Amino acid sequence: MTDNQVDDKFPHIHGKDVAWQQSDGYRWQIFFYHGSSTFQLTRNNMLNIGPMVDHGQVAWASHYHFAPLEVNIFDGAASVQLTDDEVCDMFPHLSNGKMVWQRCDGGDSEIFFYNGTCITQLTDNRTDDRHPRIVNDIVAWEGFDGHDWEIFIHNNGKTTQLTHNQFPDRNPEISKEWIAWEGFDGHDWEIFLYDGESIRQVTRNGTDDTHSVISGNDLIWRAHGTYQTKILMDTFGRNTVIRETAAEIGHVRVARGLVVWEEFDGNDWEIFLHDGHMVHQLTCNQKNDRFPAISANGVVWEGSDGTDTEIYVIGIHHVPSDFPAIQEAIDVALKGDIISVDDGIYTGKNNKNLDFRGKALILCSKNGPEQCIIDCQGQGRGFIFQSGETGDTKVSGFTVSNGLADKGGAILCSNACPWIGNCIINNSTAETGGGIYAENSATALFNTIVSNNTAEHCGGGITISGQFSMVSLHNMTMADNIAKLGGGLCLSSGGMAAIGNTILWYNMPDEIQPPEAMVSVFHSDVQGGWPGQGNINSPPLFIDPNRDSYRIGRESPCIDAGHSGIQSLPPIDFEGERRPVDGNLDGTPDIDMGADEFSLFCQSDLDKDHDVDESDVFIFLGEYGRTDCGTDLICRGDFDGDGDVDVTDFALFAKEMGSNACTEK
Repeated sequence: MTDNQVDDKFPHIHGKDVAWQQSDGYRWQIFFYHGSSTFQLTRNNMLNIGPMVDHGQVAWASHYHFAPLEVNIFDGAASVQLTDDEVCDMFPHLSNGKMVWQRCDGGDSEIFFYNGTCITQLTDNRTDDRHPRIVNDIVAWEGFDGHDWEIFIHNNGKTTQLTHNQFPDRNPEISKEWIAWEGFDGHDWEIFLYDGESIRQVTRNGTDDTHSVISGNDLIWRAHGTYQTKILMDTFGRNTVIRETAAEIGHVRVARGLVVWEEFDGNDWEIFLHDGHMVHQLTCNQKNDRFPAISANGVVWEGSDGTDTEIYVIGIHHVPSDFPAIQEAIDVALKGDIISVDDGIYTGKNNKNLDFRGKALILCSKNGPEQCIIDCQGQGRGFIFQSGETGDTKVSGFTVSNGLADKGGAILCSNACPWIGNCIINNSTAETGGGIYAENSATALFNTIVSNNTAEHCGGGITISGQFSMVSLHNMTMADNIAKLGGGLCLSSGGMAAIGNTILWYNMPDEIQPPEAMVSVFHSDVQGGWPGQGNINSPPLFIDPNRDSYRIGRESPCIDAGHSGIQSLPPIDFEGERRPVDGNLDGTPDIDMGADEFSLFCQSDLDKDHDVDESDVFIFLGEYGRTDCGTDLICRGDFDGDGDVDVTDFALFAKEMGSNACTEK
């Protein structure tokens, strides 16, 4: 977005509008990108800092050297300094032309409100009030009540104290009528949520949960363990682990289910994004990329170009709200953009034969392949990659069904190397490569089910052709595909493949052809057997004997039988469930073979983070000994449903303790 010889820093985005501060070599000035033009909002001798943009307006703070901060607003037509006094006005927060900020008068801090016309003082006491947030007419802040910090809300001309306890509550964030904050419960910091009527304690564990951010129905926060940091999301009461890493994480933000953050990779800071079920690294360089912000329409951050810091932005496009069809979004998107597709069945001209035309894009579904289906209706294939696409072109989270073509009934890769993962390719037909045809391609396929596809000649599931083809197939499930030759996989004209952690079973008449093909197979379950380290020849024992589902069952030999050291292997399975987990409960988590990571329902996973650990112990011990579970009160530790939490429940808890293979299914 910027390319100059000065520093551009601390960007903020709303919709497609971006505001940031730029150094002119002496002072900081505010810049604003709106529509297709960039405007310089300030030209003065002041330090202008901390811009926030909302609905075409911008707020920021400014001051002369050694003078107090003042607050300013660009109202869409002109810049106005709202305060001009001898005290410090700072941390403006803007919503729909209204603004709140914190004023320090030398003795304490108070909250002030601007309604677009006049300024009102919301607090007037002898204690500190700080961290104001506003959405429409609702204002929230933290205030000191003489003993500790509590959360306050102002709505419809009335101020209400939301929390009344002996422990501090701090850092409120607001979306619609919902307010989230972090509160100390006497042991550690937990996340709380007010929905407009009542307060819910979102977390209840033995680790610190902090830095909550809320947008729409999505609430995210960071959980700090001894060796790991997690990013978690709560959507309608369901907790999901977005990221778990030993690396340092910062500046986590969310919009429309997409989560962005900065992460230190051991050398410098990079930008990461979670698309709903998959983590993508947006930057990968030897320079710092920091302070990401996200809106429904874009991601923005500051990055060093070696001499100074510049502002970078990528677009986010939504189907069908922004574009009714997927190809229309692809045609408009620019390099690096993200296309997020809502749940649904997509048919018709612009929802098949999808051609990226060489663009490096991320195309992802919002909730995974079982909820987002491209139905080709026997009139073409799903995707075409034929313009030199690289691994920066990514497709994640789709089912492609009922394709029909001469090569590659569902997907064609010709002289291209896209990344395809977390997909289901089924019920498609071609002369060769009933599901996928890769020609002179180095396509990477992960976490994908290829099933019930048919080829008239070679490769019912996948055909790899051409001496320049080297396709990687990792954690794939390839089953019930049919061809004259190579029901699962066919290699021709010098095509090569590297296969790991993959299930090849029930393909007719055979799994891989020809036997002398240049193919490396390891830690895979191949019907009839195949040479290679860690390979097995045992029925995978899918959970559904009719094979309507290709999830593996409790007794499957594929559980924990894969190899976890494959480079760039996603830390999830095709459904977005975490991997590896200790599916066979031997104390060591290893990755499973196939697209599905086996997981168990664990009653003892009380905090719903997919494992049973010290956090769940803390919750269980807090309820142990209760005998009132038969009333309107809910006891999560009453596993046997007898109205109390006793030794019987403890025995059930102890049995599951240590499991990290839990699911809510």
